[in-house]
Amino acid sequence: SNKDENDPGIYIYIYLEKIDNLIDFYDKVIDEINRGIREYAGNSKFSQILTSGATIKNAIESFKDRIRQVSISGVGSVTINSTSKWDSYINKLNNLQTEFLKIILALKKERVILGFDEVPEAIINLLKRERGEEEVIIWLEHFRKIRHHEDAGNSIKMILFGSVNMKLTLEKIKQSQLVNDRYCIEIKSLNSSEAKQLFWQLQETVKLDIDNSFKPQLDQFLDKMFTFCSPWSIQNFIDIIQKNSPSKINMDTLKNAYLNLFDIMGGIRYYNERLDKYYKDSANTARTFLKYIVEQHIDHNLKTIEDKNLFKWANKTLNLDRSKYISIIDILVMDCLIERESTGYILLNTVERNFW
Repeated sequence: SNKDENDPGIYIYIYLEKIDNLIDFYDKVIDEINRGIREYAGNSKFSQILTSGATIKNAIESFKDRIRQVSISGVGSVTINSTSKWDSYINKLNNLQTEFLKIILALKKERVILGFDEVPEAIINLLKRERGEEEVIIWLEHFRKIRHHEDAGNSIKMILFGSVNMKLTLEKIKQSQLVNDRYCIEIKSLNSSEAKQLFWQLQETVKLDIDNSFKPQLDQFLDKMFTFCSPWSIQNFIDIIQKNSPSKINMDTLKNAYLNLFDIMGGIRYYNERLDKYYKDSANTARTFLKYIVEQHIDHNLKTIEDKNLFKWANKTLNLDRSKYISIIDILVMDCLIERESTGYILLNTVERNFW
């Protein structure tokens, strides 16, 4: 970590979510690098960066000046209609990418880890803009060039992550090849056995007061209520119990903690709020889809809801044509609210099923 002075690397977290263009991206990134250097200035490995000369400081100031010059010229801050203005913009972006790499190399560390959070969100936001798809492709090319630059060697590592499915986001614009040279980690749902294992591992860490006589009931509760779930559901469940539990944990403790999962920041509340935030016109229709899918799972014991049957229902009940139907399905799949399963769809997560 950054606090471990024996660790030869430095780690910089960059939260993106919404960027208007690539000028905005580089502006945010350099601010976060600057902030990280200042935050850990007392740590020897960061103080070495600051005291080894003015190289890094001058490089950052030069970079900020170049960004300001681009903004003042209007390139990147206004709609670019003409080919000549667009070409000029691309040249300026390429110059920024080159200078950005120089800054990273000037840190002179064995390992520099850059973590870019909510990259799919940022891509989706860029795609809404005129020529947004072209800018996304340029952005991903910049990532690739930095990763493969001969001077970078193995010192620069870039982690692109986010709550929305990166793979599906790129497939939608047919650009998954721009990141497929890297290892992709997809966090799958835990089954009930894995959920129980994680619960008891975390319980050992936080030392919850659980009577041995109550453990079989607790296991039954986990089996039923966390048949499939995300690791965060178990982590949050334990956290809520720890904060609110009485001297002895009982069934009421478990039920109250489970209901609180529906209203904590992140998790299901986050997904629900995303529908209103990003898909205002389609949010209620998407919720209707989710409720229907869950109903088919639970009331009719269907493992998979076939695409043809789901469309037939949507057409009859919601009067949706095929195009509108696909747009709703895209929302649900892209946001990981449902998964494709053979020729249909499935909502595995038990906690999410109970919420909807």
